[in-house]
Amino acid sequence: MSNKRSNVLFAFVVLAMIVSLFIGCAKKPFWGNEQTGFILNYRLVPDQVWKYSSTNDQNMNMEQMGQSIAIKTKSLTIYSIKGTGINQQKNLQSNVTLDTMSIAMSSPMGENKPDLSSVIGKNFGMTFTSKGKELDYTRTEALEIDFGKMPGGKQDLSSYFRNIFPDLPEQPVKIGETWISKDSLTIHQMGMEVKTKTETTNKLEGQEVVAGMECLKIASKSKGTVDGKGENMGMNMSVEGDTDATTTWYFAYKLGIFVKAESESFMESKIAISGPQNMTMPMSQETKSEVKLILSPAK
Repeated sequence: MSNKRSNVLFAFVVLAMIVSLFIGCAKKPFWGNEQTGFILNYRLVPDQVWKYSSTNDQNMNMEQMGQSIAIKTKSLTIYSIKGTGINQQKNLQSNVTLDTMSIAMSSPMGENKPDLSSVIGKNFGMTFTSKGKELDYTRTEALEIDFGKMPGGKQDLSSYFRNIFPDLPEQPVKIGETWISKDSLTIHQMGMEVKTKTETTNKLEGQEVVAGMECLKIASKSKGTVDGKGENMGMNMSVEGDTDATTTWYFAYKLGIFVKAESESFMESKIAISGPQNMTMPMSQETKSEVKLILSPAK
């Protein structure tokens, strides 16, 4: 009888241990915590929509044959990213819709605004990882912005959505810790193939409530290079330069959503032209930009 009671007591102890372990695991958040480190992932579920507003204020100065040319550009873009599923590799699939877009450029030649009616309201597919790496774009062939006589020529719409998500760390990160992300981007512009490479140091500074969501605040510093060459109107052209940028951005770690970013960047470069005329044009560019979530999903 004593053995039976011991067996029953032992069974209850084991059962209690199993239940307590299960409850402990169930309560442990899969986004981590301040003590063990935050686990950051983008989590866009099917039919969920992230809607963003992006503003860009750019001042460019270049020297041409002893004359200084100043070009100012302002742009506003509102776009929506709708989840469409998760593929076999567990990457996030989405449709990106350009809800509205406006670009205004002023220079010594006057003011110009490209006609964007052919792309506004259109959408294309985008696949990205849970860490923010964009992998693939579909249905972008016919979505092209024509700048007409403005610098820029024609550009694929998807070029505006390259590296739009900040890169998240692969490992859990604690407040005060840093991680490094590297990016590269190739743009075909004005007959040139321009490549940029950047290395960014991200530091988790703390927690803050933004737009009603519990966010992590990250400060980023980037350095990069620009290199390109090509041909335009019978002239060989090349560009090389350096960039640096500072960004403060916010990530809703419990929801897996990029919420806001404010950036300032500076680029210094030289454009070399050879052909009927040979010349070198120094150029500097300062840019201030902001991206923010304007449609908050259910919390």
